[in-house]
Amino acid sequence: MRVNNEVVAALSSENFNILSVRIHGDVLSPEIAVLDVTGGYYGDPEETKHLIWVNDHELSELDEVEIQFQDIPTSSHAGKTIKEIYPEEDASVDDNPLDIAELADLLREQPRLRNGFDLHVRVSDADPQIFSVKDPDHSFFVSIMWDWKSIDSVKLSVSSTTIQNIAEQKSGTDYLRRRLRGGESVHVSIVSQ
Repeated sequence: MRVNNEVVAALSSENFNILSVRIHGDVLSPEIAVLDVTGGYYGDPEETKHLIWVNDHELSELDEVEIQFQDIPTSSHAGKTIKEIYPEEDASVDDNPLDIAELADLLREQPRLRNGFDLHVRVSDADPQIFSVKDPDHSFFVSIMWDWKSIDSVKLSVSSTTIQNIAEQKSGTDYLRRRLRGGESVHVSIVSQ
């Protein structure tokens, strides 16, 4: 995976059963989007291991992210646990957490910093596609996931959702869903409206 042609992470699937790359942004946050790369081995509680290779990497409108699916023998660097990334975080549990409807109401009250996004997505050598995310949409997601069930491909999805969908725990709008095979790549850049 590269940001502006610079490698930020390369992941080997050895000893893992899920790897995920996610670009997401919303109309309220000061940054246009963030990039996260996570994965691990998920099984019995004593075997489960969740790691983070890229955490909240801020993206700007000048950035182009390239994610390529290929077989590599070793990762570019070791992933970290949540405790390693946030060693000072208090593990106490909030006794009165907001429910999803209350969270949605708080989001609705926040001032929008942008009207939406144009997501520029190019898969391998295909023509670029532009997906416009506009009001009432609140956020977008570009997700690439590899899992042990289909080791020779990864799932790519581009979607958006509204605050109401979040409150009702419904899916949003799907713009693109497809599988990438070995050697294929996706290029993503984002322009705010």
